[in-house]
Amino acid sequence: MKTTEKDRNMDLASLRNRIDNIDDSIHDLLMQRAELASAIRAAKSAIEGEGEILSAYRPAREADMLRRLKKRHRGNLPFAAVARIWREIIASLTQMQAPYGLYICGGANLLAFHDIGRFYYGASAHIHVHEDASAVLSAVAADPAGLGLLPYPGKEDPEPWWPELLKLRRNGLSVIASLPFFYRAGNPQPSILVISHAPYEPSGDDTTLLALVAKTGITPKQISDMILNSAPGSRILASIPDQENPDRTIHLAAMNGFWTKDMGKALDIEDVHRLGGYANPIATGEE
Repeated sequence: MKTTEKDRNMDLASLRNRIDNIDDSIHDLLMQRAELASAIRAAKSAIEGEGEILSAYRPAREADMLRRLKKRHRGNLPFAAVARIWREIIASLTQMQAPYGLYICGGANLLAFHDIGRFYYGASAHIHVHEDASAVLSAVAADPAGLGLLPYPGKEDPEPWWPELLKLRRNGLSVIASLPFFYRAGNPQPSILVISHAPYEPSGDDTTLLALVAKTGITPKQISDMILNSAPGSRILASIPDQENPDRTIHLAAMNGFWTKDMGKALDIEDVHRLGGYANPIATGEE
């Protein structure tokens, strides 16, 4: 039987009607999800008391969620698109539970920091630009709900910011996430670390940042060998002289896995401080 133009138009109308029904279902589920977010806020308030919820941002929980979605994903829609949709949903509902601001560095990388911050924390995120990393740390220290976005540490940094975080950790500040969380194949290295008062929690696949204080006579190579023996895949990111004690050097180590505060005591090093860590990023599958 020959298909007429009228039949083809009816088939097209039927397909479009199915899409409209799917859109309505998605919208209904989003509204239900928003109601659940409000219920979570109420439950947290009951647990934490009548005070304001300081932070609803839980990157380890989000990492676990997105890894689960990637594992079950199939079809022609790129997972990168799914990830972006979910990031906007998560960011918007997290802001509903407890609004927070983003503090970023100005300078040459301002646009990149702004775009990555907007991508991961949503169109409604309030972004505050500061002159340098030190100003960002000060702003986050003064804002219990705020998030600071700082450049990933490296050996060639002219003014490393992580020694200041070492001092501020007593105020509850730590690294809790890295960005970008999604990466294209072959480029897994994060470029940004996220600083917050929220806790660093395990996601099942993590990197922990430790500040290792050692006598100056111990070389970075010896430190590197030591941490590799403890956790294969770990590495030294940077080393600086201890300004308070010239006989010591502070090494920033990226340790493979989630390290508790007590686990660092197993390292044969004079002093060990945990600066936080992050869920390891996942590949979107794109080249």
